[in-house]
Amino acid sequence: MTKAIFFSAIALLSSLHLSAQVSRAAAQHYNEAVLLIKENKHNEAIDAYTLAIAEQRDYEKAYYNRAKSFLKLNNLKLALKDFDQATRINPDNARAYMYMGYIHMKQKNYPAAISNYNKTLAKDPSLTEVYPNRAIAYMKEGKMKNAVKDFSSILAEDPNNHKVRYNRAICYARLDQDDKLLEDYSTLIQADYKPEVCRKERAKLFIGQENYEDAITDLNAIAAGSQDHELYYLRGISYLKTDNVEAAHADFVSAYELNPEYNATLQNLAYTSFKLKDYDMAAKSYSNLLTATPTDQNLRLNRGLSLLQLEKYEQAHKDFSMVLEADPEMAIAYYNRANAAIGMDQKAEACTDMRQAAKLGYQEAFNHIAWLCNTDTAGR
Repeated sequence: MTKAIFFSAIALLSSLHLSAQVSRAAAQHYNEAVLLIKENKHNEAIDAYTLAIAEQRDYEKAYYNRAKSFLKLNNLKLALKDFDQATRINPDNARAYMYMGYIHMKQKNYPAAISNYNKTLAKDPSLTEVYPNRAIAYMKEGKMKNAVKDFSSILAEDPNNHKVRYNRAICYARLDQDDKLLEDYSTLIQADYKPEVCRKERAKLFIGQENYEDAITDLNAIAAGSQDHELYYLRGISYLKTDNVEAAHADFVSAYELNPEYNATLQNLAYTSFKLKDYDMAAKSYSNLLTATPTDQNLRLNRGLSLLQLEKYEQAHKDFSMVLEADPEMAIAYYNRANAAIGMDQKAEACTDMRQAAKLGYQEAFNHIAWLCNTDTAGR
């Protein structure tokens, strides 16, 4: 009984000592501020906290709570200053470090945010709510492995946190960890989280793995009504790889209509147009490409081939001539300029070009030299 009374006395003395650390006037102003906060009167509360601090310069809780009011009013500079002062008075104030990390995040000062979040967890490991923000800060700093570690810690406790899994997937993408990336996207798709984005990104992975059928399946699932030119482009590539040229062409047309500035789409549109013998569209597509890259002789050669099929011999002849000016050793250009010359009824020039094509090793040219260059049979 005496022992119990002794311990109670110690507890009472300790309580009185703690209370004695704050002056009566400072405590009064502090309590007024707390009541004002309950009424959402943050400006008035700040004034009251300021009076409390004036009474007692080392009043940690007053600095801390005034900082929270400044933060509520979006005065980040003064909030940061007060939280910092609170940690100077009490270096173990983990939540003050946490709020400082939050402010630095808003200021996009990611190294400082990471530093403060590290201090938060060092002081109080239970404050796991800092993991998402620290992970984002790591991402912003390009520290993807650190970010993955934080995101994984969160998912270990909350596997249904789809936002966190999505961000981890972004990190895996930047780390080129395709297997883990595929697993995260598949989980997100199953949960129906951001299905348009996740299916398109998974389709890209499938294309990289040359799994075009699964890529098409994913893209079909999100294609209805889509205005995303990249979706049609990716599906067009997948159809092309599975030899479905007509379906590929239709997708490249859709992609081009949505974004005519994307050269990769235009190149494939030109190619599939030629394959489907739509030489007019092929020629127009190659012309558009040449506007952007006039020195690309492969594009010029292909336009010449399209014009040749359209029996626009003079235009085709001009294209082949320009190709040969840039590369006098291109056998296929001599061969097709010969064909353009035949269409223009210029057999002598055609014979010269056909011989040159054969000399450079273009096998098809040998089949035409005999009749084209023999004066007795030149009119056949």
